[in-house]
Amino acid sequence: MESALELKARQLAARNYTVFLIYDGSTEGETGYVLGHPELPGCMGEGETLDEANEDLRDATYGYILLLLEKELNVPMPKSHSPITESDAQTIRQEIGYKENLTVSNQSKATTCYFEFVGIAA
Repeated sequence: MESALELKARQLAARNYTVFLIYDGSTEGETGYVLGHPELPGCMGEGETLDEANEDLRDATYGYILLLLEKELNVPMPKSHSPITESDAQTIRQEIGYKENLTVSNQSKATTCYFEFVGIAA
């Protein structure tokens, strides 16, 4: 059973934080993705696919916020944004050469995800 602090961390982690995306395509044809929350410095997830990176980021966000709560530190609020449009998602797909559908609302399967496309790693 989750403690009250763990439950609060889960609730806070489900908020609509900005998600930045870095695509890393290697010369060997392998890809990698890094996602993070600018509002939560150092909170990032990575994966070979966007879904893996997104899942890793969800876990990292929960752990990050739980640690802040345990240390009795303030948990930053998400920035206010306009939701990403399907047109924005299409632009990101084209920029990174992502062949599959980049889900517009897929941070926690229940909340809207906001992307800031940061760039392509060299």
